[in-house]
Order: sequence, then structure tokens, then C-alpha cells
Amino acid sequence: MRGTLLRGSTPLSSPLRGATLDSRPAVPRSTIAAHEVTLIRDADGLERLGEVWDTVGADRYRTPMQRHAWVAAAAEAFAHICAPRIFVLGPTDAPRAIAPLARRHGPGRPFELFGTAELFEPADFLCGDEEAPAELALALRSTGVPLRFERLLSDSPTAAALAAGTGAAILPGAGVPAIDLGGGDPESALSGRLRQDLRRARRHAESIGAVEVELHAPTPQELGPLLEEVLRVEAAGWKRRARTALLYDPYRLRFFRAYARRAAAEGTLRIALLRIGGQAAAVQLASESDGRYWLFKIGYDETYARASPGQLLVLETLHAAAARGLASYEFLGGEETWISRWTTTVRPWCRVRSRPASVAFATVLARDGLRKIRKRFGRSGSGRLRMRLRERSG
Repeated sequence: MRGTLLRGSTPLSSPLRGATLDSRPAVPRSTIAAHEVTLIRDADGLERLGEVWDTVGADRYRTPMQRHAWVAAAAEAFAHICAPRIFVLGPTDAPRAIAPLARRHGPGRPFELFGTAELFEPADFLCGDEEAPAELALALRSTGVPLRFERLLSDSPTAAALAAGTGAAILPGAGVPAIDLGGGDPESALSGRLRQDLRRARRHAESIGAVEVELHAPTPQELGPLLEEVLRVEAAGWKRRARTALLYDPYRLRFFRAYARRAAAEGTLRIALLRIGGQAAAVQLASESDGRYWLFKIGYDETYARASPGQLLVLETLHAAAARGLASYEFLGGEETWISRWTTTVRPWCRVRSRPASVAFATVLARDGLRKIRKRFGRSGSGRLRMRLRERSG
């Protein structure tokens, strides 16, 4: 199997002092002055933050979901759903920390981590020092807006700071699979059964045609044809029948186009292809950043299903990540059966919910309850429930 590796080259807003948040009372001056927090509420302000965003916490564990390219792409793709609410701790030209939050359109909506509900990836604050999470938590509490974070990294100090500073409930979630690359041959850590299956798949692939692996670090000018090939192959199998491929999801498609463009410009985008007989049989859309390989999307053409091209491509990119001295191979997404064959290491995440101590949060709870009733009984059932409530209140 021949591999071709790494082709291609690889004041903002008014401070929160005296400001209002969605018609809520102004945040106390003393609280905001103590923490020097600025609130960015629009895409232009978020864009201008790009000059300093990725310098925050650069010496700490970070994911691509914390980088400016990801958050700015989410703001661009999901503007019809929500608007930025970016809390910046410290001077906006040299922030100590950033909380990349959003708020959905409509009254009584909570703060959310940007894009987690739509993209199903874990996220976190960016913090440059140990005190920053607690200070951001206090600033969030001062707004009176509830929190609903779907996928916050559990081992981050952010979770503990939110629990202590806002009274939020921290609920356990599942996890994100990963392979730690501690040196040596990563294939030797795989089970004997998996290695045997991979050898069999490789022989079958080679019986069809020459097997080639490419790992591209495309420039923005090189991105177009490669990204279109990824989208085509990703929609060539069961994802097409289930209509879960990006080509059938206009908003997530818009996001990944925007993210790929930005990540290519900063040199972190990776596109991997496995070709059999010159044809793309499997593809990956990934990032190499902060010393790790992050796998966002994988797809394969079912024409080559017996050769397990997706599994072979995972093996080849795993070898490439180890050869480049990266710390880990991160599968992202969620725990799936096929991934469990590769690793038992899981990075846990949690959910955050503000305790029901405000009218805004009570509104959120009521809306959630009504949504569940509609799902179970239909709109007519929820209408009858509202009529009964009005009768009782009368």
C-alpha cells in the first residue's frame, strides 16, 4: 500500500458595563468591573476576535471545537437559529478567557455552547489561567440567563466552576473515543482479531486494484475538488439511504464548507482518501491541531464494502498520526460499535443545566415539557392540555 502524505501547503464591542441582555436588567457595574467581561453579540465582533482568539490557552489541552474557525463557521451556518453571545474575560486585544456561547432566537432562551446541539461535538471555554473559569461563571450568573450545555468536556475545570459559581446541575453524559499515541507501533495495541480482519481486507482491496492512500493538507485554492470528492463518497453508501449524509443536510453542509475553508486557511484541515484502482473508496474530513488528529467525518463507497476501505483508511491515518509524533487520534462524535474495536479509551463529557431559580429557566422547562407532550400525543393533545390549564386558572 503506497501512501502520499501531506500534499499541499499547508475596540470589538462595548463592554457589559451598563449593557442589557435581551431586555433583562442591566448587569451590576461592580460585578462586571471586577471581572472585566465584554459581551460580543454579533458575527462582526466575533470575526474581529479572530486575531487573538487562538492565542488563549494555547499551552493547554484544546479541541478544534474551541478554535475560532469552528465557532465562526457555526455562527455563519446557524445564524437562522441563534446569535453569538461571546463572553470575553480581560482586554479584548489580549483576552484571559473566552466563553463561546450562543442564544437561540426567542424569549426565555438559555445560553448554549456554540454549535454543540447541531454538530454533536463536545466543546468548552478557552481559559488562559486557573482563575478564569470561576470568573466567567460569576459573570454568567450575573446575567440571570439560564444555561443549557449539551456536551461539555467533563475533565475540564469549567464544569466544576459552573457548578460552584452558578449553582448549575452537572449531569453525566457519554464519551468521545480516542487512541492515545504513546510511542511505538499503534497497530500493535489492536486486538489480534482486528489485525487479522484488516489484513484480510487489505488483500481483498489489492485484488481489485492498486491501493493508494493520500493525506492532504489543502490550501484554500486546493480545497474545492477535494472537498467535493469527500462529500460525494460520504453520500455513496448507507448515509444516502438514511439521508444523513452532509449533502442532505443543508445547514450542516453549510457549516462544514465554511469550516473547511477557514481551517484550510489556518493550515489545520486534513482530507484523507483511500483509492482502489484509482477510484476513491473511502474518505475522511479531519483536523490536525494542538498536536492531535481529530476525525470529523468518515465515509466509504459501498461498491468496495468487502474491502472495508473505511477501516483501512483509519489504520493508515493512525500510522501517519503516530509517525508525525501526535499525542492522540480522536474519533469525535460518539461511541459506536465499530469504534469500540479500535479503542476502549473514552473522554467523558457532561451536560450542564441551570437550577430552576429564574422565570427564564421556568419558561425553558415549560417549553421542554410541551415539546414532549406534542411528541407523544400530537398537537391536538397539547392544545387540550392548554385549554384545561386555562379552565383551571379561570
